[in-house]
Amino acid sequence: MTIELPLVRALVAVEAGERLTEAGDLDPWFGAPHEWDRLWAILYGTPALSGAMSEELLAAVHSGATASMQGDTAAARDAHDLVRRVVLRVALQGITTSSARSDAGRAAAYLRGVEPLLARVDPRATDALASLLAVEGPLDTLAISEAATQLAGLAGVEGSFLAVES
Repeated sequence: MTIELPLVRALVAVEAGERLTEAGDLDPWFGAPHEWDRLWAILYGTPALSGAMSEELLAAVHSGATASMQGDTAAARDAHDLVRRVVLRVALQGITTSSARSDAGRAAAYLRGVEPLLARVDPRATDALASLLAVEGPLDTLAISEAATQLAGLAGVEGSFLAVES
């Protein structure tokens, strides 16, 4: 599980940074700015995640760090939203490509990493995807891809990458 744990760590840093910024904890060593530094280290330190590092994402990380240092909760929230969508895209791509290879454990690990976040977007759709990954035997890769694409759209994540591999 080379990416699932860093993926969860990245989401934890995003969520912690957002809460700390909103609470006004701007301590550069332990507060919101530190969480942006930690997020940057996680994203760059994990080859599979660093591949998701676009110019837009790098700008969002920089913008979020600056906003959190200045206590600009609205700008920090916008940056967090962008980072969250990128991390969700990576996770949903992992779910669909793992399920296409019939690796139910790997696909389920990706889902577990982002399930709380997806459940806030749409609990029923998240439960439906989880049930598709929980079945014994062969996976219904088309149904998994459709469920992941639906969740991607609801979460504001570009879903065109979710095509099932043959």
